[in-house]
Amino acid sequence: MIASQIPCTSGCPLPVGASFTWQDLIHTVVAVLAFAAACLGMLQMSFAVGYRSLARLSLGTGVAVAVIAGAGGILSLARFQTDFGSRLELAATTIALGWLLILGVMMALWPVKFAGVLPQAELEVALPVA
Repeated sequence: MIASQIPCTSGCPLPVGASFTWQDLIHTVVAVLAFAAACLGMLQMSFAVGYRSLARLSLGTGVAVAVIAGAGGILSLARFQTDFGSRLELAATTIALGWLLILGVMMALWPVKFAGVLPQAELEVALPVA
């Protein structure tokens, strides 16, 4: 969200050298951290118990977002085809948002009853003695 509110300056230069601006530095750092956090969340969901299809979708989208956003970032670092690199980053963002939408719908429509997979000791609740 921060990266969307603090956009790059014209041409989206790397925040180094003579073209350094705080705006570009903040945008770049926050965007990289956001992509990394999104991929980590997707990969964590790939271990979801009781949601086999969501787990597989999460693994695929996590890897796809990491590869596509990474390729866009590398193109930007190399200062080669930066327009194409920014489109790759937009594609990675779109995939991540689609995954988030599917995650929300699946969690709302098909809740898992975790009581069946928890150990018996965790199911027992201690009642206070009067």
